[in-house]
Amino acid sequence: MPHGPFDASISTAVRSLVSALVTTRGQTSAVIELDEDCARVAFAEDLAPLLGAAVSQGRVAVPRAARERLLWEHQMCVASNVVRSRATRTFADLCRQVGIPVVLLKGMAMIQSTLDLGERSMIDADLLVPASRWQQACALIIGAGFAETVLPGRGYTARHDYVRTFSNAAGVTMEIHRFVCEASFLDIDYEGADGLFARARRAPTGLLVPDDGDLFLTLAAHAAKHTFELPLRSFFDGLFLLQRSPLKLDELAARARHWRMEAAFAMWVQSLRTLAPAIAHVSDHAPVGPRWRWGRFVWSRTRHASPWQRFVRMAWLVDGKAAWVRHVATRATFRALDSIQSSARGRTPS
Repeated sequence: MPHGPFDASISTAVRSLVSALVTTRGQTSAVIELDEDCARVAFAEDLAPLLGAAVSQGRVAVPRAARERLLWEHQMCVASNVVRSRATRTFADLCRQVGIPVVLLKGMAMIQSTLDLGERSMIDADLLVPASRWQQACALIIGAGFAETVLPGRGYTARHDYVRTFSNAAGVTMEIHRFVCEASFLDIDYEGADGLFARARRAPTGLLVPDDGDLFLTLAAHAAKHTFELPLRSFFDGLFLLQRSPLKLDELAARARHWRMEAAFAMWVQSLRTLAPAIAHVSDHAPVGPRWRWGRFVWSRTRHASPWQRFVRMAWLVDGKAAWVRHVATRATFRALDSIQSSARGRTPS
C-alpha cells in the first residue's frame, strides 16, 4: 500500500482478500472462493501463509494452481517461526537472568497473542528492552552467537540510534530496540509507572507482549515510521487486533496524544478503515479536512525510499511543526555523523 491511508482506490482482489481473511475469521459459514488475482495479491503482500492457513482450515478455496503453493508457504511459516520463537525465548531467558525485561513487538507479539505460528510471516524478530540496558542486551546476544549486521556507512547510527540488528548461523535475525522507532519522532512512555513495560503481560509461552492497546499503537508507530509504505500484511495486524479485542479507541487516542503520535494514530485508523469499512467503530477517529485532502495529493507524488520525499510525508505524521523540524534535524545529524565517521575510517592507514 504505497499510499497508505490516502489510497483512494482499493482493488477488488484486495477487498475480497480482506473479507475472506478478516471478516469471516472464526466463523463457520460457507467456504469463500477466491480467484487467482486474490492469490497473487497474497503472494505479493506477504499474506501467503495467512491465506494458506485459511485454505488448510477449509475456510477459503482457491484455484488448484495456487493451492499447493499456499499450503507450502503456510507450513514453511510454521517451521521458520518455531525456530525464531525458540531463539527468542533463549535470548529472553538470558536477559531475565540479569534482570532485563524483553517485550516482543510487531510480528513476534502477534504470534504470541493473536495469530497462529503459521499465519504471520516475518523477516526478523523485534524485541524491546529498556534504554538503560540496551547495550548490555546487545552484548548478551553477541555472546549467544549472533553477529551484528550494520549497513555500510551507518556505523554511528547503528550504535546510537534506536535499534541494532543481529543474525546467527541458523538464519534467525533479531532487532533489539531501545525505542519502538526514532526517539525524535515520538514520546512513548516506556518505563513510567503506567508505561509500556509496566502494562506488558506475559503470554502463555512466558514471553512478554505489550497490552493490546500498546501493541495497536506500536503498530501505528511502525507504519508511520515507514510513512505507511508497507506490505498489506502489516495492516492486517491492526485489523486482527481490532477484531480480537474490544479496544477503547477514545482511550487510545488520548494515549496517542500523550505519546505525541496523535496524527500517526489517526492515519493508522484511517488506513484500517479504508481496507475494511465494516469496522464502523473506527470512523470517529479518522482524519478529515483540507489537510487530509492535501495529504492524498502529496502521498500520490512521493515515495518513502527517497529521503527528502519521506521528510515531506512526515509533516503529516508528526504532531506539529516543531516536532517535524526536530525530527528532520535529528535524522540529518545522524546521517552527517555517519558520513564523518565513514570518511575518517577511509583515511585510517591499514
